[in-house]
Amino acid sequence: MKVLLRHAKTGWYYQEPSKWTPLQEEAFDLEGLPRAVKLALDARFDNVEVLLSFDDPRFNLVLPVTRPSPPPDAPPSPSPSKRPVGDRHKDQL
Repeated sequence: MKVLLRHAKTGWYYQEPSKWTPLQEEAFDLEGLPRAVKLALDARFDNVEVLLSFDDPRFNLVLPVTRPSPPPDAPPSPSPSKRPVGDRHKDQL
């Protein structure tokens, strides 16, 4: 199995930094799903998907990569200096 990054709109494959190819055979094999997702997120690629490519294309699997976003109702976490005075000593216990 090969683990490839593919641009969802163009269908081109990641080959190396700043280089994409239309040919799957020339794509860089990232060898693992965690590595592929980390690269896509760290590089801030938009509209990419991970292609798990098998010898038999019937078994290929395409996974979209999206950036995680905070839940809409989640309040921002306060910094330690902005907590109420009574709560500051709890960190020191």
